[in-house]
Amino acid sequence: MADEPAGDFTIPDALPVLPLRELVLFPLTAVPLAVGQARSLRLVDDVMRSNRLLALVAQRDPKPEVAGPDDLYGVGTVGVIHQLARAPDGTVRLMIQGLERIRIVGWVGTEPYRWRGSRWPRRTRPATTRRARCGWPCSTSFAVS
Repeated sequence: MADEPAGDFTIPDALPVLPLRELVLFPLTAVPLAVGQARSLRLVDDVMRSNRLLALVAQRDPKPEVAGPDDLYGVGTVGVIHQLARAPDGTVRLMIQGLERIRIVGWVGTEPYRWRGSRWPRRTRPATTRRARCGWPCSTSFAVS
């Protein structure tokens, strides 16, 4: 699947996935986020060196420290990191904005940090049909089953 634009960004087919505990990021919203696990810190560092884009997916159960693919929901949001601040305790504070809703359709890898998930293919119906039916602007990649 080719890269597709979302605003000023081109969203790749595979993105690093950052699991979220007790938080859901929606498209067109901005949230502050604290990151402290070593794998997540490495993911954030790598994302900041590249295009600042990552997939944010909520964990089904917030208790596991290391969430596996089965611990995550199948739908998430592509986000862009707008601000990063390093705290004295070693954690990182982020301001992330949701761009577009995604569905995890497969896992590309598990190392060096979480996984890289592929987003779903574009649907065949035009976006205007979905917008008219739901009454609010949906992302063009919102899948209709």
